[in-house]
Amino acid sequence: MQTTGQDPSYSTMKLKDVGDAVTGVWIADKRTTYNLSGKRDGKHLVLDISKPSKPATIVGKIDAEIDGIADIVGLITLGTVETPFQAAQHSRIPPPIEASAPPNVSPSPY
Repeated sequence: MQTTGQDPSYSTMKLKDVGDAVTGVWIADKRTTYNLSGKRDGKHLVLDISKPSKPATIVGKIDAEIDGIADIVGLITLGTVETPFQAAQHSRIPPPIEASAPPNVSPSPY
């Protein structure tokens, strides 16, 4: 995912949904990881952000929309700081086609 605020940055968000419940992690940088939990209502995604050391304490929110089949666009709020972001849903994009084996060589009269 890419934050698009004053200091753009790249990070990783991994989400898993079961029904309308969504859980996951946000690896903001090499030293900062957050737990995510919330729900999805159609295209709308709302997640609470907490630290792994204190999972019961909510430190922020993610409010986003799933746009089409491959993008998430929204707002991350940590404390009083709001940062826009966008992310690609790689699990929804079909995997690349695997290369097939070359054809068998057959004897040729030439």
